[in-house]
Amino acid sequence: MASHLASGKLNVPAVTGAHRPAMTPNVPTFEELVVKGFTSSQWNGFFIARHTPPAIVSKLSDDVKTALRSPENFKRMVDKDFEFIRAALKSGKPKSG
Repeated sequence: MASHLASGKLNVPAVTGAHRPAMTPNVPTFEELVVKGFTSSQWNGFFIARHTPPAIVSKLSDDVKTALRSPENFKRMVDKDFEFIRAALKSGKPKSG
């Protein structure tokens, strides 16, 4: 996205987060421009079938946590302005069934 912004191929009038992302510091927030108190965000999750065997649920959970904790992956996501809820990385055992 940054390259498209820099080239002028993409025009971003405002961002919906609570602050200006590091990748787009010159793009104001909606709160700055339009509506005081307005923010919006998204979340990501992983879903699997309800009756997935507990061993597979545990393995997938461990693999996702390992990937999220990888310094290389973490840096990549931070560079793209991902924000993390620390509790998500510390959560207990996944549920299955």
